[in-house]
Amino acid sequence: VLYLHMFTSLIALALSIFIVSRCIKRADKWVLSKRVIYPSTALLCASTLGLSFLDSQTQLGFTLIIVFAVLTGFSSGILFLGWGRLFTDAGTRIALIETALSWFFGAMICLILTFLPFIASTIIVLFIGAVSGYLLRLCALRRPIRPEPLRHHNLHKRTKRMPTRGFFAAVNFGFVAGFADVISGFRFFNVSDQYGVLLLSGLCLISLVAAAIATLARRDITTLIYRLAFITLVFGCLSIPFMSHNMTYPNIIILGGYICFSIVLLAIAIDISNYFDISAVKAVGYAFVALY
Repeated sequence: VLYLHMFTSLIALALSIFIVSRCIKRADKWVLSKRVIYPSTALLCASTLGLSFLDSQTQLGFTLIIVFAVLTGFSSGILFLGWGRLFTDAGTRIALIETALSWFFGAMICLILTFLPFIASTIIVLFIGAVSGYLLRLCALRRPIRPEPLRHHNLHKRTKRMPTRGFFAAVNFGFVAGFADVISGFRFFNVSDQYGVLLLSGLCLISLVAAAIATLARRDITTLIYRLAFITLVFGCLSIPFMSHNMTYPNIIILGGYICFSIVLLAIAIDISNYFDISAVKAVGYAFVALY
């Protein structure tokens, strides 16, 4: 049931991102309006709350799990596009730092929640979801002016193909990360609490390293984090054949590479949006639909 909910919500998230990026006119303004942020936040909290008290053993409960998974993915996809649009105004370095730190604090909170009672964990999750929506709207009202496009003349044909090449790069990275995760899952299916603790601990570490690079490096920040993502993913994949019974550590490494690439992908989408003067929602949306 857990994996079915995750899969369904991920499909709904990717579809919502694609539909908004492709079909909504003036999507950059639409995703930051209070008529979108507040209902999406309420829908996210309501679907999370409803999911917590369902009985998956009954037909009605199982059906509602699918419904709530779709609502969770749909609402979180819209909020994600809102944050991506906001980071486009803030710039690449700020986006890298704050995205890495958000992964760190998110993993840290999840790690803490694993040791708390069910009711307390549910209340905290609902509170965090509501605060995220409120902060998104608050930041939208105080966002800086978006920088002018860096190019005002005709671009070379090779340069114009950069977004397309980036699209296929995201597809390939997502395929490798997902394939490796599935292979390791088939070889080690028993998921214990210790596995979750180790996974979240590894996520905290890798996101903190990415945040340190984004904060301390003077130049080539995106390249450095991308190299970290690539090396981590390759090392995790190569370690799978040597872990015949326990896939915990390869999964931690692969997830770390995936998270680093997600951080870099947002920064690249921001650069593409500013460089080519295209919609921020479209650049961010297409990039992450390709990755998912």
